Amino acid sequence: MIRAVWNAILIVTGVSCFGGLLVVVAASGLDRAIAPDERLPRALLGMLLCVPFFITYSLRSMWLRHVGIYRSFPDLREAVLASASSQALTLAELNWLNSYGRRMALAVPVISPRPYENELGKDPDADPSGKASEWDDPLNLLYESAKQRRHLSEEARDEFRKVADIAFRFLAADCHVRERTEPGEYHPQRFWVGRVSAGVFTLCGLLLLLQGILGPARLMLTFMLAGVLVLLVSAGIYSRWRWALLYALAALSLAQLAIIYLLGREALPTWLPSVVYPIPTYFGLYLYRRRRWFSTV
Repeated sequence: MIRAVWNAILIVTGVSCFGGLLVVVAASGLDRAIAPDERLPRALLGMLLCVPFFITYSLRSMWLRHVGIYRSFPDLREAVLASASSQALTLAELNWLNSYGRRMALAVPVISPRPYENELGKDPDADPSGKASEWDDPLNLLYESAKQRRHLSEEARDEFRKVADIAFRFLAADCHVRERTEPGEYHPQRFWVGRVSAGVFTLCGLLLLLQGILGPARLMLTFMLAGVLVLLVSAGIYSRWRWALLYALAALSLAQLAIIYLLGREALPTWLPSVVYPIPTYFGLYLYRRRRWFSTV
């Protein structure tokens, strides 16, 4: 019941946050009908509409992590999905959890420290993202066994809290590796998007060089240096070098900030659709999600 209330509040505040973001985007320059002196107050109002969502999300995650995981296994699973990162889990803790299952005579398999590697070893081309963890049922059995015994003694209560905490950290690590990174070995045939990314940077570099040649003389050196740097980044992306990824993310961040600044100054063409403006952010997030493409050179 409490989890349903948290989720309902999260949905309501999420809708409010979405509306606030629309207000901020409109006030930043996309809506040319808004007077310049009204843009800042409207943008602040839109930001205020987003605050309840972030507060609710943070409080809900804290409640699930520190209270919910001890209420029921579905609450524990919800806490795993709400977690932003995985915490450290030692082999000794997993060994203790396995020994607890043997001591309670529970028919559960031995919990592996790297379950996702075992699955990928069966099929290197498999995509495990979005699949439920194969360890849900064994951990649920351990959890319910410890929960039923927690009223017997103080030691049994401490054992239940330890089982719940280890199960949460194990599933969180499994969730983040499965769903929030790109598991498995690198497949060169899938790098065509990377080559397209390198081509986009090459085009931008050539445009900067052209602007340096044809533009104002006082800005020639700046545009020429920027164009050369972008061309180097494009070559690095094509070669899958780690430093090129970092420079590409920095360049895209600067480009997004420049777009926001130009929007406020009304210096961008009105015929450009609004969906084009956040492209640097989407592009940077995509490259970061595929960071395993890049070596450490």
